[in-house]
Amino acid sequence: MSAEFAGPINRIYHRWLKLTLKNKLNLVSILGFIIILTSVCLDIWTVKFSIFDFNRSYSSSEKIVNLIQALDAEYTALKDYTRDDLTMEGYLQTASLTDSAVSDLVRDYESLGEERFAWTSSIINLYSVYRRDCDHFLKISEDDPGYLEKEYELYEMLDYLKTYSSKLLSLTTIATSDFYRERFTSLIFFPVIIILLAIVFVLIIAILSKAVFKSLIDPLIKLSAASGKIANNEFNIADVEVDSEDEIGELVHAFNKMKFATGRYIATMEDNRVALDKLHAEELQKKEIENRLERMKFEVLRHQINPHFLFNTLNVICGMAKLENAETSEKMIKALSSLFRYTLHTDEKESNVAQEIAVIKDYIFLQKMRFGDRIKYEIECDPETENAGIPSFTIQPLVENCIVHGLSPVEDGGTIRIVTQKTPDEKPRLRVVISDTGVGMSPEKLAEINEKLKNDDNPDHKGIGIGNISRRLSLMYPDSVFKIESTENSGTVFTIDIPYIGG
Repeated sequence: MSAEFAGPINRIYHRWLKLTLKNKLNLVSILGFIIILTSVCLDIWTVKFSIFDFNRSYSSSEKIVNLIQALDAEYTALKDYTRDDLTMEGYLQTASLTDSAVSDLVRDYESLGEERFAWTSSIINLYSVYRRDCDHFLKISEDDPGYLEKEYELYEMLDYLKTYSSKLLSLTTIATSDFYRERFTSLIFFPVIIILLAIVFVLIIAILSKAVFKSLIDPLIKLSAASGKIANNEFNIADVEVDSEDEIGELVHAFNKMKFATGRYIATMEDNRVALDKLHAEELQKKEIENRLERMKFEVLRHQINPHFLFNTLNVICGMAKLENAETSEKMIKALSSLFRYTLHTDEKESNVAQEIAVIKDYIFLQKMRFGDRIKYEIECDPETENAGIPSFTIQPLVENCIVHGLSPVEDGGTIRIVTQKTPDEKPRLRVVISDTGVGMSPEKLAEINEKLKNDDNPDHKGIGIGNISRRLSLMYPDSVFKIESTENSGTVFTIDIPYIGG
């Protein structure tokens, strides 16, 4: 597009953008009305040119032809009447048709022209003379001396009328040909004019449609798409951009501001909610841990020593006191006192490996008094681990489990092995392994125990058994590992892996 056209078009387009919606709709309506009115005028002109003018010329020629035919019919009827082949009524009926044909002739000077109007007037005047003489002829008798002469005069007038009518028909045909010859150029250019106007109308409609779409429809589509994303909580989207400065443009700008403000408000609320939820979760977790540790402290106080173990131990002490001079009993009582003393200090959450091993030695000493040489034990304690922190009463319940469930059912007893070591990792960990050579467990039993340990989060669970140890380790050390391995008739292995602290 050249610069001379681009400038005015851009000015028109900017004027369009600044119009209000009402003015835009009015302008579209006016242009549409002009297009429709122009189309109607073209249709009317086409109908007039192709139908009315042609029909007028055709109708004029048709009327002259009807007159010629009526004159021929009257000529024949007059002959038949004079030869008595036709009644008076029959002739008069034919004559009435000739009257009608003459009356239908066009007598407009403007449409006929001078020559055709003169011939038409001659026909009408001559016919009026003929009709007057014919009426007189019909009243005289055949015996009248002037009858034949009058009859021939009528025939001669009819011949003149037919001649005049033929001349008028010829002139009418020539006039019609001249009329269409004069309009032949218009007939040639008329389709071209219609096609050009149609192209102009199509271009106008296309331009209007594009302008309306860009000003009204396109912004609404963009608003709808942006609203759908906002409905899905997508506020970080680009602003809707439009060129219109009308009410739609103002609506889009207001929508962008509202989107930005709402997005910031929701983001702030979401950040506050996340922070509050996190704080609340931390408080609940801390409170839960404190509650569980508190419950476990009381559980440990109540269930540190198995009642059956205390009962059996006291029976053994009594029996030994009767058989000895109280030396062995003294050792047993000291070991039991040491156990009670350690029990009374379990309000501390953590102990160290050395203290746990000392308790284990006293506990196994007491158990050997019961089971004798059926119970053997080995302790390999890495010196670096003696002062390492470990939850109180963690090893003793596992040793008790090895004796009660692993070795006591075996007639010859077995060996309990306790190993503590410090891993050589960059961040060292404390690893404690308690194993026995007892009856072990079947794969099904082992899977059942592991499943219970995995799903057992009941803080009201009583006792300080395996489940209690697993829960305490996971609460105190989230990255701790407590693993049970067992082979039927070969023994069971407990492995504790916790962060290395102290030492």
